[in-house]
This record gives sequence, structure tokens and C-alpha cells, in this order.
Amino acid sequence: MLVALAATTGLAGCGGPGAVVDRLVVCAGPTAEHPTGSPAVISLRQGGREVASASTSYGALVALLVPSAPTAVFVDGRPAGTASFGGEDATADPASLPAPDDTVIATARATDPATVDGYIGLTGLGCPPTTALGLG
Repeated sequence: MLVALAATTGLAGCGGPGAVVDRLVVCAGPTAEHPTGSPAVISLRQGGREVASASTSYGALVALLVPSAPTAVFVDGRPAGTASFGGEDATADPASLPAPDDTVIATARATDPATVDGYIGLTGLGCPPTTALGLG
């Protein structure tokens, strides 16, 4: 189970004026089956399409940039939570929304994380505080 905190940042970038990118800080909480340090794959999906992923470990924080939209979080291929960024579709199921196109995804991935002021923290029990990354 992951818990969400929210913030949104609008950026002008290679995706065009007003492109909106959000930073997620994600940590899969360790369990008896997956103790701290066990490998984990985090996948962030919008409209059924993966927009960001990271290989990490249970109990470790990882920061990822995504286009601003409701986002489904998967850990090792299993649904683990969602993040909603506000706006008209904030309550929508991420899978029901249209998938972002390649340009939108490329804009999110190309944005310098240091320029994104806010973050959404999705962390499980047993994870360090999101401030441990020093991101905001």
C-alpha cells in the first residue's frame, strides 16, 4: 500500500509552452516476502501506457518525472497505488484516460528534476521520508 501527497508544477520545455511535468518520489515498503534491499521494479502508467520506470529495491526512494495526469503505480507488475495531480481529470481512473503521446513522455523524461519544485510522494510503510532524497 502506498500513500500519496500532492504538488504540481507547470514547466515550459521541449514539449511546448506550458508543458506540465510532475515529479513522483516512490518507495515500495518492505515486507516479509520482500525485505529491505530486495530488487523491485517500479512502473508508472497513464492510459495503460508506461510513462516511466525504475529498477530499485524495496525500502529505497526513487524520483521519476511523468506528464501531469492521474498515474497508476505498479511494483513488480502489481498495482500498488495511484497519484492524482489535480485538474479536471483528478478523480479519473488512470487506465481510462487516453495514453500520452511520445512527445509528452519525452518532455517529462528530458526535464531536469532540479527544476521541478513540487513532488508527489508515494511511499509504503518502512520507507525513509521523501525528504531523504533532498528534492523539495
